[in-house]
Amino acid sequence: MANPVIQFKRGLLANLPGLLAGEPGFTTDSYDLYVGLTSETATNKIVGSGRFWTNSTSSTGSGVNLVEGTSNGTSFITLKAPDSLAGIVTYTMPGTDGSSGHILKTDGNGNLSFSAPAASSFTLAADTGSNDTFNTGETLTFEGGEGVDTTVSNNKITIAAEIASTTNAGVASFASADFSVTAGGLVSIQEERVQDIVGAMVSSNTESGISVVYQDADGTLDFDVADFTLTLGGDLTGSATVTNLGNATLNATIAANSVALGNDTTGNYVATISGTANEIEVTGSGSETASVTIGLPNNVSIAGTLTVDRIDANQISPDGSDFGTTDYVPVANGSGGWSWQPVTSAGAGTLSGFTVSDTNGTVGTAGSITNIKFTDNLVVTGTAGGNIATVSVSSTPTFTSVVFGSGTAITSVDTDLSSVSASDDTLASAKSIKAYVDAQDANIASDTLTFTNKTFNANGTGNSISNLEVADFAASAIVTEAEGLNSSDNDTSLPTTAAVKNYVDSVDLTITTAEGTNGTGGGGGSVATSQTMTFAGTTNEIDVTVAGQSITYGLPNDVTIGNNLTVSGNLYVNGSTTQVNTSSMTVEDRTIELGIVDGSAPSATTTWDLGVLFNYYQTSAKKSAVVWEQGDSRFKFASEVSDGGGTNNNSPQITFTAFAPIEIGSLWVTDCAGTSQVISCTGTTRNLENITIDAGTF
Repeated sequence: MANPVIQFKRGLLANLPGLLAGEPGFTTDSYDLYVGLTSETATNKIVGSGRFWTNSTSSTGSGVNLVEGTSNGTSFITLKAPDSLAGIVTYTMPGTDGSSGHILKTDGNGNLSFSAPAASSFTLAADTGSNDTFNTGETLTFEGGEGVDTTVSNNKITIAAEIASTTNAGVASFASADFSVTAGGLVSIQEERVQDIVGAMVSSNTESGISVVYQDADGTLDFDVADFTLTLGGDLTGSATVTNLGNATLNATIAANSVALGNDTTGNYVATISGTANEIEVTGSGSETASVTIGLPNNVSIAGTLTVDRIDANQISPDGSDFGTTDYVPVANGSGGWSWQPVTSAGAGTLSGFTVSDTNGTVGTAGSITNIKFTDNLVVTGTAGGNIATVSVSSTPTFTSVVFGSGTAITSVDTDLSSVSASDDTLASAKSIKAYVDAQDANIASDTLTFTNKTFNANGTGNSISNLEVADFAASAIVTEAEGLNSSDNDTSLPTTAAVKNYVDSVDLTITTAEGTNGTGGGGGSVATSQTMTFAGTTNEIDVTVAGQSITYGLPNDVTIGNNLTVSGNLYVNGSTTQVNTSSMTVEDRTIELGIVDGSAPSATTTWDLGVLFNYYQTSAKKSAVVWEQGDSRFKFASEVSDGGGTNNNSPQITFTAFAPIEIGSLWVTDCAGTSQVISCTGTTRNLENITIDAGTF
C-alpha cells in the first residue's frame, strides 16, 4: 500500500499569512515550519526550522545551530554531539548565571554549574582513546587525521578538510551541471540532468510501433504510437485505421457467398407461394429448405377465353401422344366435344387434305369442306367430287371444278322465288330471299301460328317476342314456386321469380372461424338471408371497417393489450415519451445507451446533459439524479435536480439544486498517474493511499 502524501501550505516567509489554529505553514526560503494560533500573522508560532540544526549522518553527530539575525546574514554557531556515544548523556544547565570569567563545569553526573577556571591544568577528553590533562605552560597540539589538515596562526586554529579522491577521504565538490548545493548544505540533483539522462534512455528504445523524442527545451518526452489497421476476417470484411490512438469506426460487410441459406439463416427465405384452385397448383411451399413445384392441375378451369389456333408439328397432344410431323387443329365431334385432326399445308394460301366439321358436328371426308366461313379469298383445288355446301367470302370468290347439291351445275342465280318449286336446285340471290321473306311476314303478321322446333332470334334489330306467359311454355320448361328449386334441376328449365325468392330466402350463410377470439379454438354459426351479419372489433384492440364487398381489420391508433405482448423481433417506439407502468422491470441488455439520434450516434456537436433521474417525495415531489454534465465534462451525483426538457442538440439542461452524498466500499482512480486504489479498508482501519493532500501555496 502506497502511503498518501500531505503537502503543507507553503511559500516565501514574506508572504506567510495568518494561519488557523493548528494549521501548518512552511517557508520555502527560510525552511521554517509555523503553526497558526489565532489566524493572525503575528501569532504564528515557529515550531522548527532547517536552519536550527545540522543533521547527523551515518558517521557524524548532529548539532543545534544558533543562527544570527536573518537581516545580518545566514551564519550560525553549532552545538554538535559527538559522532559516537556510549549512551544517552544529559546535561542540566545551571539555574543562574555565574560571575565574570567563570567557566561552565560538570559534576560528573551531567549537572553543570559556573565556577572559576582552574589555575594550573585542565583535562582534555577525546571521543576515542584516553583522556589527557593539559597543564599551563605546555603546548597543545591540534593534529589532523585522514582527510583533515590543521593550521595555527595568530592564536587561530584552522581545521580544513582535504579534497576527496578515490584513495583519500575528504571533502568533495559537486559539478554544478549535475548538483546544486544550498546555503544550508542541502545537496540536490539538478532536474535538467535527470531529464537528460532519462530522455536519453527512453529515446534510445527499440520497441516496435513507438517512438520517443526528448524535448530538452521543456524537459518533456513526446511519445508517438504508430498508426495501425484492424482488418476483419472470416465471413466479414472491412478495415479501420487507428490514428494517434483515437477513435476509429470499423464498418463490417458480410463477405460474398459467406451466408448459406438454411444453414446460416433462420425462418423462411422464400415467402409462401399459393396457387388458384383448378388453375395453378403449388406443392412444397411453407418450409425453409423446401423445393417448390408449380404446375397445372389435372383438371384446369379457365374463367375467361382460351384461344388455340393450332398445334404445330413435333409437339405433344393433350392426351400425351406425339403429333409427329403433322400440324393439327381442334374439330367438333358432334357430341358437344372436340378432337384434334391433322392439317396438311400445301403452300401459302392453299390447303388440301384436311377435315373440318360444321356447327352441327358433321365431319366431312378428307378433301371436303362443310359450312365454312372465310374472311378472305378462298381458292379451292382438288379432285372431282369435292363438295362445298355454303361459302361466305368477304370479297369476290373464285371456284374451280365445284359441284353443288346432287351434282347439278350452277350456271346462274335465281332472283325471283315466287315460282320456285320444291325440287328446284337453283341458287337464290340475297335480294330475292329478302323479298320473299318480307312477303311472308306480311302474310302472317295477323295470324296465329304454331312453330315446332324453331329458333327465334329476339336480339336482332327489330325482332321481339312479347305476351308470353308461363302457361305458354311446356310444363318441363318452367319451375314454379310450388315445385321449388333442387339439385336435380337441369339447364333445360327456367325458374319463376317466386321460385327463386323462395329458394334464396331459405338459404343460410354458414360461417366457420379457424380460431376463437380468446385464442383457444375455432367457432362458427349461421346467418339467414333475412338477418344482418355484423363484423365487430374490440375497443382499443381491433378496428373493423366495411366498404363495398371489402372487410378490413386493423389496429386502432391507441392499442390496449389486456394480457401479455410478446415481440419476437425488434421494438421501435417513435414518439416523445415511453412510459412503463410496472412494479418491476427486468432488462437483459448488457448496456443501455443514452443520447442516440434516430438510431445512430450523434453526428453534430451536442451540449445536452445525459443521466438517470429518480423520483421521490420529501415534503414535496423531488428528483435525484446521476448526470453527465456537459458543461463541466464530468459525472455528478445530485439529491435534487430539475430537468429543462427539450429534444434539440443543446437540451435537456439539468439544473442542480443540491448534490448527493456517495457511499462506497472502496475507491479506485484512473488518471494521469495510472490506475490505483485511493480508499481502502483493512480490518477496521480505513486507509487513504496513493494520493497527495495539497494545502496550496501562499
